[in-house]
Amino acid sequence: DADYYIYAAIFSIIVVPLSCLELEEQVFVQLLLTAGRLIMVAFMVGTVLPWGGSSLEDKFSFGYHGSNDYDNGNEESMSAPLFHFAGLYFSFPIILWSFIFHHSIPVLSNQIEDKDKLGWIFRVSFIILGIAYLLVGLMVGWYFGKNVKQSSNLNWKYYTGGTGRLSEDGSEYIDIAWWARFISTFVVIFPAVDVISAFPLHAITLGNNLVGCVYGDRVAEVKRRTSILFRLLSSIPPIIGSLFVKRLGVLTDYAGTLGFVIALCFPALLFIYSQRKAYCKRIRRDTFYKTFLTTEYCATGLFVMGAILTFLVLMALLFGDIDY
Repeated sequence: DADYYIYAAIFSIIVVPLSCLELEEQVFVQLLLTAGRLIMVAFMVGTVLPWGGSSLEDKFSFGYHGSNDYDNGNEESMSAPLFHFAGLYFSFPIILWSFIFHHSIPVLSNQIEDKDKLGWIFRVSFIILGIAYLLVGLMVGWYFGKNVKQSSNLNWKYYTGGTGRLSEDGSEYIDIAWWARFISTFVVIFPAVDVISAFPLHAITLGNNLVGCVYGDRVAEVKRRTSILFRLLSSIPPIIGSLFVKRLGVLTDYAGTLGFVIALCFPALLFIYSQRKAYCKRIRRDTFYKTFLTTEYCATGLFVMGAILTFLVLMALLFGDIDY
């Protein structure tokens, strides 16, 4: 527990000041960590492929370190079903949460000078992210099967790359190649470091939204020190909360449940409100983006579906048999 609090303190010392900066003032940090993400995906996918030195037949690429965490070569322990519908309530909120990024688009778009290229930039970004998610999900699931940890990068804690040997007492692998140790350390540690990049983006977005809610049309008159106060209000409470809720699985499960509200309920309510507001002001409600789905009936159905899913998943998390 003491180590956890120390790391939380170090993390807060780094991310809270970054949250108070504008995005253009932390470009180097963002680009550096983006490169790290690409390297990590390459490491995770490459090391579980046959040509990545991870043959299940003749190599212990992920040493079991005494507790036999990974029984390489055991078909029963490494296999996993392609679909497991009973666990849908467990994974669906997390999957949905991974698609919630629209709130940060204005912040990111504001930094691009040539706005005509925004469509191309986001399309390429979506393609790269989709390929990365697909590769990591399929390859890691195929290789580790039922042994995948909640944070899958922790499966690389004992990565050996097929090098090294067991100690005399059989408790650990020794004489592991330096490159295998580097890959292991990088994959295990980088996600924690990468939050340094993601956390300020969310804090800046939330802080700006709070400023907009409070000052409305007078946002342009807000001084920077006032914006910093709102960003502190956005960044400090989550860190305080993390001191009490330490399990990543708990955080992702319940945060993912809120994704139903953010992605399904709120957009539907905003649509209904804006349609009725436009009608009251005798403003044309049809826009360039109108389709057969942009009706109050569809919006109401979307809201009801989001509310039902939120309730069902929340009940499953509260009363289901989940072993964290």
